[in-house]
Amino acid sequence: MSEQKFSKTFAEAFRFEKERTVAAQNLQAKLRKDQNGVSAFRDTVRIVPLENDAEIRALKEIWEKIGIEKFDETELTPSFSPLLQKFDKKLSAYHGALKELFPCPGEVDPISVFWDISTKGNFDKELQEEIGPFRDISLLLMAPNTKEILGGIDFCVYVHKEGPATVQTNFTFLKPEYRGIGFMSELLNAQDKTALAFIKETRPEALEHGVFYGITEQNVPEAMDAETYILDKAHSMDPITRLRIWGSHNYARLKFRYVQPALGPDEEPCDFLSLNASVRHIVKDPNGDYRLERTERPNEIPAKTLQNHVLAFFKQSIDGSPDDPTAADITSSLHKAVARNATVKTVSVAEQKAYLDTWESRINEIKEVWEDTKPPNGVSVADLHQRIVEKRRTARPKTKSTEVAVRCQYQ
Repeated sequence: MSEQKFSKTFAEAFRFEKERTVAAQNLQAKLRKDQNGVSAFRDTVRIVPLENDAEIRALKEIWEKIGIEKFDETELTPSFSPLLQKFDKKLSAYHGALKELFPCPGEVDPISVFWDISTKGNFDKELQEEIGPFRDISLLLMAPNTKEILGGIDFCVYVHKEGPATVQTNFTFLKPEYRGIGFMSELLNAQDKTALAFIKETRPEALEHGVFYGITEQNVPEAMDAETYILDKAHSMDPITRLRIWGSHNYARLKFRYVQPALGPDEEPCDFLSLNASVRHIVKDPNGDYRLERTERPNEIPAKTLQNHVLAFFKQSIDGSPDDPTAADITSSLHKAVARNATVKTVSVAEQKAYLDTWESRINEIKEVWEDTKPPNGVSVADLHQRIVEKRRTARPKTKSTEVAVRCQYQ
């Protein structure tokens, strides 16, 4: 997709969003006309791992015996070659689905990065010894007959050397017409069951804590620059809607100042993200096996648990960036909290609702004012709204302003 096709104004973003909604409503209306309806369709859709067990063994051999940088198929165990050819086709289809649903420049890494994650990213022994067992896993939501990829979830399980395990959900995705019919819940449930199995396999004593935590990065609407907000809303999902959805799945925003370190030498840190957490409770059956009992929205999480997670995430996912100054600031603040045996609080349901309602209203104000005009480069949503407030004040100098400054005090 060429850049000129991307939405550049708030009016376009709202229009694109409406078109997605209509497409979803049309498909779901069609499903409901069928004899068994939406629930029957959901029963036919399968959630499958991107890599099966045999492919994982082949990918592990690439890294341990050859190395992805000097990959020579002739050096592989003979039976692994057809496995990897099949995996390459699946990976290409997966990568294509991601590019279709995340079309903006830079949103989806080159396919070489996905190969790197499947080899070095999962089987680097030195890193495993440093941060504990981990595994990056992708699950795909597959149509029953066409094998079309309808959606998926990518996450990394960090078992750590001590304390409870954590799971970083890197992204979920669903084609627009399949949203709103329960697949998000199914993907998260599949993630949690897969994570539990990996914890059992690698360090079962981690389950004795009775919980593991889900963590995800989310866009902070008012901190995004206006152009990025427009692209996100038009081509993926409105950031405010996304936060409401994650909140409905028991993820709460942490009251913790977070900045994602630069992903590479030519990149800049990302300062419009927050960390959001959910807790999974585990129970031990009389036969000694562990199972998931329930998922809850936490009021707080131990600072030590968050420290373990952030350090592992930075080292494994952001290419060793704990040496980055941004990462050093974050890990330093967590180190101080751990020294105090502190916890990191989360935003309450009421606080989150008030915050999202406020910014949803303000986005609508911005849309009314800017409508078909491309906003200036590099101006945040918050600053764009403030310009509107100031313009109103100067336009009505004799009228006492009733504007109330609502600030995000979560961080």
